[in-house]
Amino acid sequence: MLAVVYFLLGLALATPQQQYDEGIQFLTAQQYEKAAVSFHQALRDGGVDSRVYHGLGNALFEQEKKGQAIVAWRRGLLLDPTNEDLQYNLDFAEQEIPQYGIHVHLSPLVWIILGSLLGCAAVVLPFFWGVRKMWGWAVLLLAGMAFSGWAWFQYQVEFQKGVVFASSVVAKSAPNGGGIDLFSLSIGEEVEIIEQQENGLFIENRDKERGWVSTLSVMSLDPTAEFSIQ
Repeated sequence: MLAVVYFLLGLALATPQQQYDEGIQFLTAQQYEKAAVSFHQALRDGGVDSRVYHGLGNALFEQEKKGQAIVAWRRGLLLDPTNEDLQYNLDFAEQEIPQYGIHVHLSPLVWIILGSLLGCAAVVLPFFWGVRKMWGWAVLLLAGMAFSGWAWFQYQVEFQKGVVFASSVVAKSAPNGGGIDLFSLSIGEEVEIIEQQENGLFIENRDKERGWVSTLSVMSLDPTAEFSIQ
């Protein structure tokens, strides 16, 4: 008991960097519960970083908390779309959790690249067309701006999504567990979060069905939102 008290006191006094370093040490020593606690504390103290989410996801996955691990890795990828290790972990999760593999989602990097490429094309290609085709330059520029805006919007939509991390969830017709049963969700399923209250989330599943679920069963992909390791 005394050891636990000292451990928690150390977390309270440590900086996010120190907590992250401790998490890596616990992860290497295969002390996954302590690793998750350290990474989680780093997040709560302002250390919102893709590396922290990467380590947290690994620690949770080793504890068979696969739904929460997916959320951690997805959040990390939103912060660092070029992180190949995070993408590899998510690809591996598709093999472990069939429900997660149902969703065809593009990496945030894809949206950024597509928007950037078309934006660059709108600037560069007119030089090859010549002055007589300025109308073509204007059309392509407008198209590039529109597509870049659409790609950025798609990237932002990722922040409004959530993932089921409980083994089985029943969506209700009213918040706080009230109303009637509407439909079931399984661990790893992706949903869109439409509204959030203190103890409930109003969500929409892939079949466009809507209902209320507990905040203890679905977690937002927004990297700045609260993260549950329970």
